[in-house]
Amino acid sequence: MRVLLVDDQPLMRLGLREFLKTGKIPGLVVAGEAADGRGVADTVARNKIDLVILDLGVPGKSGLEVLADLKRCHLKTLVLVYTTQSENDYGLRALRAGAAGYVSKADSQENLLEALKNIVAGHKYVSPRLQDLFIAASQPDADIAPHERLSNREFEVMRLIAQGYAVVAMGRMLGVSPRTITTYRTRILEKMGMRNNAELTRYKVQMENAPDSVVSLPSGFED
Repeated sequence: MRVLLVDDQPLMRLGLREFLKTGKIPGLVVAGEAADGRGVADTVARNKIDLVILDLGVPGKSGLEVLADLKRCHLKTLVLVYTTQSENDYGLRALRAGAAGYVSKADSQENLLEALKNIVAGHKYVSPRLQDLFIAASQPDADIAPHERLSNREFEVMRLIAQGYAVVAMGRMLGVSPRTITTYRTRILEKMGMRNNAELTRYKVQMENAPDSVVSLPSGFED
C-alpha cells in the first residue's frame, strides 16, 4: 500500500516515515511527501497513492480542502487525518468530508497504530470521543451549536479571526482576496448571531475549553 505523508513539519514527516518502517503494519510503503495542500490530489493520482496521512493545518490548502479535492476528483484513496486540531472542532467535519479516520497528534502511538490497522483492513477508525459526538449528533433534539452553521471555509476563517490574523494575512493563507475574507466574515457573524471579532474570539476560546463538547453534524459544506 503506497502512502503519501502530507504535513508541513519535516520532523513529523520523518517520524511518521520511521514509524511506518518498523513493519508493525506490513505492506505500507512511503511513496511521497508534501509540505502543503496544493496539488495533493494530482500527486495522489499521478503516483497511485493508496493512503494519505494528512495534517489538517497544512498551508496552501487546508486539510479539509484537500479532502474535498480528493472527493471531487473521485479518487478512492484512503485518508487518515493526523493532526493537532481538536476533534471537537474538526472530527465530524473531516469524517463527513471523506476521511477514513481521525487521530490527534497528542494521542499515543498505540492510537495511531490502531487507526492504521483498521483503515488498512478496510474499516473506518473513530475514537471513543468521536463516537460520543456521533451519538449526540444523531439525537433528534440535539442542539445545533452556532459554529455548526458554518461551511468548512467559513469555519477556517472564523478560526483565523479568533487567532487574531489580519484580513490580508488570512487572504494570503487561504488564497483568496481580502474582499472575499471580508465577505466571509460578514456571513459568519450573521450565521452565528454575533456582532464583532471579539465575540467570535470569546466563543472560540469557550469552545476549546469545553471538554467533549456536544456538536451536531454540519448540514452542508459548500462555500
